[in-house]
Amino acid sequence: MKDHVSYVFMFILVVTLVGGVANDAHANNKGPHIILKYPELMRTASVQTIRTTTSAHFELVFEPREAPVDMYSLTVWARKGIFKKSVTDWLKPYIRGNAIIVDGIKLPQGEFVLEVQIADKGGEQASQKFRVFVQ
Repeated sequence: MKDHVSYVFMFILVVTLVGGVANDAHANNKGPHIILKYPELMRTASVQTIRTTTSAHFELVFEPREAPVDMYSLTVWARKGIFKKSVTDWLKPYIRGNAIIVDGIKLPQGEFVLEVQIADKGGEQASQKFRVFVQ
């Protein structure tokens, strides 16, 4: 179970914003805003990057644009090398309204990519990729 939670948190890390400001530079701009509140994102020219430790707090918020957020549409993938695994089911217990909040997540050391997709109730989708470095 800890490994599953680790992938879930990696996903959250990879998901979107720095300091609570919506970041749509690399995301589809029609669906909900994907905002990573914690930990802080590093702004880069390509993929949004998160550097964190093996024990962290994660908070990912989905804000509506035109229509309410459809949390049932949420999908999250963790990717390392050629391997890709859905971590959506592992994140579901941490959903609080339009957010995913996890305290004290234990993450394995290494580098991962998290891919997040979500839609609103009008069918408009948003997606975001994050590179996660765990030290």
